[in-house]
This record gives sequence, C-alpha cells and structure tokens, in this order.
Amino acid sequence: MDSFIKAFEMGKNKIKEYPHCDSLIYSIATVLNAALTLSDVDDEKKLECNNVIVEWLERTAESPNEKVRISSIFMLAAKYIQMEKYKEANIFLDKIPDTVIDATIMKTNVLAHQEGTDIAAFFLEGKLMQTVTNIQSYLYKLIEMEEETGNHCKAEEIAEITEHMVSLFGLWDYGKVVPYLLIAVYRKDVEKCIQLIKEVLMESQKSWKMVESPLYYRYADTVQGKSSSGVGNNFVRALATEIENKEEYEFLKGNKELEAIFAQYLK
Repeated sequence: MDSFIKAFEMGKNKIKEYPHCDSLIYSIATVLNAALTLSDVDDEKKLECNNVIVEWLERTAESPNEKVRISSIFMLAAKYIQMEKYKEANIFLDKIPDTVIDATIMKTNVLAHQEGTDIAAFFLEGKLMQTVTNIQSYLYKLIEMEEETGNHCKAEEIAEITEHMVSLFGLWDYGKVVPYLLIAVYRKDVEKCIQLIKEVLMESQKSWKMVESPLYYRYADTVQGKSSSGVGNNFVRALATEIENKEEYEFLKGNKELEAIFAQYLK
C-alpha cells in the first residue's frame, strides 16, 4: 500500500512540474491506473486515486496530440464502463473514429446496459454485416492483386475461400460467382467470362434472404431486411455499366452473345 501511495504522489508531483506535457500525463495515468488495479489500498483511497486518474485523462482527452487524445478517450470510455457510468462512456465512445480504434464491443456493452440486449445485438448484427461485406471486398481485391503478380494458384485458393464465406456469413449468393469472374476477366478468357456473367446475373435476380441467417435475423422487420428483392436489377445495370466503361473489360466489348444476355435482363 505504501509503495503505491508513494508512486502516486511522485506521479502527481511530476504532473505539477510539467502540467502541459500531455504525453507525460497520459503515461503516468496509464501506469498508475494499472498499478491501482493490483494495489491493496482500501476502497476509499482507491476511489480517490481513481477520480484523480480520470481527471488527468479528461485533460489529455483534449490534447492536440492525436495519438494521446484518442488513447485517452478510449481509456476513459473503458473506465466509465467499469464504473457503470454508461452515459459518460457513450459520450467518449462517440468521439472515437472507427478508423483509429474499433470500439464496437464497448459500444455494444453500453447499449446492452442502456437499451437492453436485443437492441445491442441488433446493433452488433449491423456492424457484423458491414465488416463481413468489407472483408468480401478485400478478398475480391486480393484476388486481382494475386493475378496481377502472377500468383494464379493463390488467386484460385482465395476465390474458394471467398465462395465459402458467402454461405458461412449469409451473404448474397451471387458473391460465390464473382471471385471466379474476376479471375476469368484478368485472364481475358472470353468463353469463361460469358458463362460466369450468365451465372452471376441469374443469381442476382434471386432475393438475398439475409434474415434467414442466424447472424442477421433481427433485421426481419426492417427496411433492409425487406428490400433485398429489388436490388438485383440495380446490380445488372451496374455490371453492364462497368463492363462498358472499364478498361479491363475492353476484350468483351462488341461481343454479340454478351450484348444479348444483358438485353434480356435489361428489357
């Protein structure tokens, strides 16, 4: 107990000596916060020290140093959750850019306490869908890059992974065809491209039954859950425009069979 109090007082004095050094204040707050958790100080003294640490973090949460500011905000949110002050935690969680720190689990925990488990799970389902869709896009791009660097076997392996991912994560079934279409386009295989475009257009006309997946069933009564049936026509138009305008599809332009296929779906 005496060793922690001594360290705490040393930290306080150092902050008084350098009151404008945000990185120093944050470092001291971080170290003393960890030490406080493991210390054997009584509850009253622990609360007193905790409040001081929170005050320090609230100072550094306004720091012009982005790294110190974001780290302080994240730590404050965690401390307020620990203290069951969910309103305060939410204020700081909203300040955390998703591109810097993923605060999804912390936000879910706060929602569960404030709004209930169902609301929190609904929020998490949405985040999961967003994340999985992003991963699917990353895999598509990785396939193209493996083809570009000549790693054709790797591209095919990633295509298989991407195909399986569609079933595992309840994505739209046309996504099973896209990876192989990307490979065929890169290899300028006209016959294979036309075959796969037929398949992808056929699959795009089927409803995306996302709410049948246990991962997104809470979306059943939402606009997103009910509106997937009409998305296929938009996909057809988008694919036709892409083939018409992008340089990598130049070898397919003027192909009468392909024009007839699109004419059938766009009539």
